[in-house]
Formats: sequence, C-alpha cells, structure tokens
Amino acid sequence: MCRALNYLLLFLLAVSCRSNKTDKTPFKEFEFFYSDTWSSAFSIKFTQTDTAYIRQHFVSNRYKKVDSIINDNTSYIGLLDPTQKKTLDSFVLHTKFSQYDSSYDEKPVEDGITMLFFISTDSSYKTIHINSEIAPAELLNFGQWINETKKNLKLIPINRIIVFEHAVDPVPVPRFDVENFTTPTITP
Repeated sequence: MCRALNYLLLFLLAVSCRSNKTDKTPFKEFEFFYSDTWSSAFSIKFTQTDTAYIRQHFVSNRYKKVDSIINDNTSYIGLLDPTQKKTLDSFVLHTKFSQYDSSYDEKPVEDGITMLFFISTDSSYKTIHINSEIAPAELLNFGQWINETKKNLKLIPINRIIVFEHAVDPVPVPRFDVENFTTPTITP
C-alpha cells in the first residue's frame, strides 16, 4: 500500500512538473542587429531559454568609458532575468511581424539608427530592416527595449565567434572614434 502511494506521488509530481512547462517560447529563432552610427553596433541572438548571445561589432570610446567591459569584435553571453524574458516573449507574441513591410529605409539615408529583426516561428519567418524613424512605433519601441536590455545585462566575454545567419549589418559602415579624431591640416 505504501509502495503504491509512493508511485502515485511520483506520478502526480511528474505530471505537475510537466504542466508548469506550458509556457512555450513564441519563437524558434530570434536575431536582432542594432547600429547607432556613433556609439555602438551589435548583433544579439535570443534562445528559447534565458540566454542571449551577443557579438559587439563596434563600440565608441565614449561608450567604453561608461562600460569598460565592452570591446569591439568581441562575443558575449548574457542571461535575461525572468522579467526580461517575460517581456521579450510578450513583445514577440504581440508584435505582428507578418503585417509589416520588409524594409523601412529613409531616402537619402541619414546617419542614425539601423535595426534588423529576424524572427522565425513554427509557421513563418520574417526579416525587417529599419533605417528610418518612419518605421512603425511598435518596432522602434521593441528595438529600443532590446538595446536598453542589452546595456543592462551582465555580459560575460566568450572566446568564440557567434554566427549570425540573419542579423548582420546590412550596410557595413566604416567606423572611427570621433573623440580621438584629428582634422588633417590642408596646406594651400
């Protein structure tokens, strides 16, 4: 009798643990690229867990003074806290990516912010490139949230290059440090 009760308790425990795992991540793959011409450029790959892989392509010296851990051409890993993960999943779940255009480009292109979203779900995938402030506010807000969240993650450098298949700089911009730039002298 006691043995049967133990089996029943184990069964109920297994069923209750399984029922807690109904919170399915609303994406299979999610990559994002962000570039602010004068301060930072990075790609981030979110996993279905709380892990984010980041490749910092460029960071200005001004930004390095604020966060000395961040370096150019360096890969990092960061963990989202439960609130950040829930917010990310909520953004992905409620953003209707399929209804948006694939590109929001300003003509002529001005210096500013570039974003690229790549999202893959069970039923579809979508890439959206933004180089404009005329993009839908929902996408701009989501991109800014990702940028701010990345700034607040405790980043741990890792010694490997992370392959981003989708969230790469669509138009690589030559980078230079404005603070240490000296105007050349032109002699007549």
